[in-house]
Amino acid sequence: MMTRSTCMGTGALLTALTAVTTFASAGPLMELSTLSPTAGEPVDVRLHLPTGENWANANIGAFFVRQGKQQWSVPIDPRDGGDVVRLTFDRPGTALVVLSAGRSEDRGFSDSWQRTPYCSKAIVRVQPGEAGADVEPTVGDGVTGKVGHKIEILPLAHPATLRRGDDLPVRVYAAGDKRTGIAVSAHVRSPGRSQPVAVTARRPTDPVGTTWIALEHTGTWRVFWSEEVDGVTHWAELIFDLAADAAHGPPNAAHGPANAATGPVDAATGPPNAATGPPNAATGPPNAAHGPADAATGSGEATDAAEPDANGGWR
Repeated sequence: MMTRSTCMGTGALLTALTAVTTFASAGPLMELSTLSPTAGEPVDVRLHLPTGENWANANIGAFFVRQGKQQWSVPIDPRDGGDVVRLTFDRPGTALVVLSAGRSEDRGFSDSWQRTPYCSKAIVRVQPGEAGADVEPTVGDGVTGKVGHKIEILPLAHPATLRRGDDLPVRVYAAGDKRTGIAVSAHVRSPGRSQPVAVTARRPTDPVGTTWIALEHTGTWRVFWSEEVDGVTHWAELIFDLAADAAHGPPNAAHGPANAATGPVDAATGPPNAATGPPNAATGPPNAAHGPADAATGSGEATDAAEPDANGGWR
């Protein structure tokens, strides 16, 4: 990959650092108008990249959806001056919306799809039209499978199966490798609160890249981490809703998920193939040489390397 170097004065450097810090506390890379749409209801998707690009000028490496055992690319047809792309789900069920994006100056190269330091995943629960109906998480819906981002957060339990008081185990990857000693953070926007609540993982990631987030608030969660590579800050985030469920209560709240002391069952290996992810996860989706054309289909068997689901909206 080509490395670019930029000289900055002190003032410009402070401005850039402030922008990155502000981004971390401001909101998501990718914002969906709702994380719980009805089938057929349009969902507006906005970009909030730290470098300021929108859909019209960002370098989009991949933008696709996993739902059930299918995966498809989302046509990018910017609206409102390039600020919005509209997405519609034609059937109920849990879906994973996946984005990798980068700076406008990295467009037009044969490896542009790899020049994507901003990586986002959002879990959507598409509701049926019938009143009172809800979507149950299902094994194989793609949520707990890797997507092959350059930098990624992988949930080792399905967020939609958890409730307030549970722990969410996650694993972090960069360039396909598990990362040790990473501080993972989260923000949660709860109903009735004007500002998000900041949450820190229980500890830095262990030798297999795993840590746990205590889900102590209901609302919309954004779990994220970052690292600097060749002077560029790479960001990964996972967005989902944690619903209130008084009847369910916080199962195992006293001790967290099964085997919380040692991590979730098989935490060292995670869900099937979690450590290795879909074929060629480290190098990108199959046919990487052809760029993002095949990014939508991503990894051959990736849609099967998954488990259950979640809902909600960011605002």
